[in-house]
Amino acid sequence: MTLSEMAAQGQLERLSPHGGEVASLLHASTRRLKDAANRTIHAETRLEQAYTAILTCALTALRAEGYRPSRGARQHGGKQLNR
Repeated sequence: MTLSEMAAQGQLERLSPHGGEVASLLHASTRRLKDAANRTIHAETRLEQAYTAILTCALTALRAEGYRPSRGARQHGGKQLNR
């Protein structure tokens, strides 16, 4: 299914990214991946950081293409992504 098809079904909204948003999301993903690689942090926390980094990368890709998840659309695992 394409992004435009997902938007037509109400799963995504068209919204151009605002200045610096994509770079900010990439920076957040990088920080979380750095924490996930830090062996001095508890393994469960490291896993959470890696998981959130993956979700943030997915959001980054959507935002770079001018989409975002629709409000009220189901979010993976109930996680709220950094926006």
